[in-house]
Amino acid sequence: MKLLWFLTIVGAVVGGWNYLETITLATSAPQQAAGMALAAASAILPYIFARACQEFGNVPTHKQVAATSPEAPTRLAKMAADRDAAGPQL
Repeated sequence: MKLLWFLTIVGAVVGGWNYLETITLATSAPQQAAGMALAAASAILPYIFARACQEFGNVPTHKQVAATSPEAPTRLAKMAADRDAAGPQL
């Protein structure tokens, strides 16, 4: 996980470098727009990827949920039975 956050920092540095390079070398508005988009993407995308991987690690398994809430299967079964007893919804 620390590697992903390190890559996020590297992406931020690369994005900053792209930003400075775009400011100094771009000669037209389309070049500036493309350079700024590249700078933003190189900083934002590694962060999004690191956060997604971090959250995947925090997702509880079905067994963990059942262990923390022993009445959950019973409650879900009751909700399904109530839904079936109500008939089709229009």
